[in-house]
Amino acid sequence: MQNCEQLLNESIKIYQEIGSCYDIILKSSLNDRNSDQIEQQAKSIDMFSQKAQEIDNQLQQLIPPASEQNDRIQALISLRTQQLQALLDQNSQISKRAGNIASLLKHEFSNLAKNNSAITQYGQSIPTQRKSMLKNSY
Repeated sequence: MQNCEQLLNESIKIYQEIGSCYDIILKSSLNDRNSDQIEQQAKSIDMFSQKAQEIDNQLQQLIPPASEQNDRIQALISLRTQQLQALLDQNSQISKRAGNIASLLKHEFSNLAKNNSAITQYGQSIPTQRKSMLKNSY
């Protein structure tokens, strides 16, 4: 079984890996992204998150009360806390981007529905003989 300092160091490294995955997502432009790249990063984040959860469960049992912590453990806990805050910030940025993309898609679908409605109404005003030709051409 590892000691508290080793687990804290391992936890920090894993959270840095998650941050690197977030960086890749955040640094790529919308035009550069493809579903394979996003899926690969999501799988990596899931894998690292599972490892982090396992280590964090062990840490909960090993971290001494604040009054008993030495300077090294306090510094590692502080660094880990900073890393977690950075991940929250990155996650928030990704969520905002996803929300913006969803809003744009909703707008596009709304425009498509309006256009479809206009085309349908246009087809209703065509005489019966020509109407069938228009429908057959689509």
